Amino acid sequence: PTSADAPKPKPTNAPKPSPSKPEKSASRNASGLPGVRKLYSQGATGDALATTSKGGVPRGQRAAKLCASALQQQLLDASYFPELIPSVPLKVGNILDAPDVAFRTTTTWYHLGFRCEVDTGATRVLSFNFRVGPVIPADESVRLG
Repeated sequence: PTSADAPKPKPTNAPKPSPSKPEKSASRNASGLPGVRKLYSQGATGDALATTSKGGVPRGQRAAKLCASALQQQLLDASYFPELIPSVPLKVGNILDAPDVAFRTTTTWYHLGFRCEVDTGATRVLSFNFRVGPVIPADESVRLG
């Protein structure tokens, strides 16, 4: 009988699988927030169901959902594993600017600022920047939920 080879560890430079091809973001803006390397946008997947289901949602809410989804993915990529993220509706224009919001992991609340730019139809995220701030102390986080 032959023995099985022990599994070999994955090389550190192996590409990470991605459900869709992320877009590169080269934007650096006046907000002072660092840019992100990848944008994950449902519109970029070409998923007809996702595109159709967004059709009946008001533009401001559609932008809020897109930006919240981008925020969640960026926080996951940064190893924060968010449990609760802010959803900020877009009132006018194409830029959702949320300089002082918060998100929660299973145990901790964090200050957060983000800026999200969507296309005119609010179907794709064009640029996204965020910065995680300090931990929110427990006595202050009570009011957040």
